[in-house]
Amino acid sequence: MVEKKVVVDAVRFTYTGMFNMQEFFEEIDKWTDANEYERETKKKLEHVEEHGKKMEYIFELWKDTRDLVRSEIRLRALFRDVVDFDLVRGEHKRNMQKGHVLVIIDGFLETDFDNSWLTKPWFVFVRTLYDKLIWRVWLSKFDGPVVAGCKGLYNQLFSYFKRYKH
Repeated sequence: MVEKKVVVDAVRFTYTGMFNMQEFFEEIDKWTDANEYERETKKKLEHVEEHGKKMEYIFELWKDTRDLVRSEIRLRALFRDVVDFDLVRGEHKRNMQKGHVLVIIDGFLETDFDNSWLTKPWFVFVRTLYDKLIWRVWLSKFDGPVVAGCKGLYNQLFSYFKRYKH
């Protein structure tokens, strides 16, 4: 049975202003390729409302760090009151969007020690006591790549939106 541990819980930032939706997706692709993560789109919703579009995207990124350990990042991007417009500068014309953006990043550590001696009840009990009371060596030793991945993705997307801030 797979165990999932929450390492990074709901790191978020908001942005209001103009952006390019296509470039936003390219930033995610660029980051996943550079850090050797795999990506899957879990949810993609779009509703047209009176004041603009409301969109929701959920991406799941993962990378196997060891044999039975996987670091997983869930990225939720919520867009509200999104309106398309054309930005004209000189002779150049770009299709842009403006609206409110909320980005939420969660990090998980997924372990699959099934059919292993590590899942025996007595060993799990002793391991948990040792980690909680004496020294955090077993449960927390794989947290580093998850935290680093979440920080890297956060910095990449935050700097993307910061480009458009005046």
